Amino acid sequence: MKIAILLMILSATGLLVLAALWLYFRAAERHDPVEYYSGWSGYGHPIRLGKKITRGEADMQAARGYAYLIAYFDADNRLGRVDKISKSELFFRFEYSYHPNGRLKLAKASRYDGRSIAFEYDGRGRKLPTSAPGFW
Repeated sequence: MKIAILLMILSATGLLVLAALWLYFRAAERHDPVEYYSGWSGYGHPIRLGKKITRGEADMQAARGYAYLIAYFDADNRLGRVDKISKSELFFRFEYSYHPNGRLKLAKASRYDGRSIAFEYDGRGRKLPTSAPGFW
């Protein structure tokens, strides 16, 4: 019984250390003002960008008919806007603004046809109940 409790405590401590290291290295990552990506993942805001590519690789993807993303970062290293380019045209755009504490304040999703939807978040980064439902 004591060994099981000790193993659980050691496991939890190990997971906390790994999580802290992941957060530390992620926070230390610096971005250029404009970067290119081959994809993204998740259905939360701000989106999680996938594999970083060069401008030349983005052009090659476009020539092969594949989409790519252009990410714009603000002076505080936060994601401010993401444009998905497909067939050499804007397919969708996400725009983000943040509270002074760094938490997400507003996420706006715009489609190629001009329609858009905005999601508002409180100071702790939680979506407001008066905000639109969904991701798009």
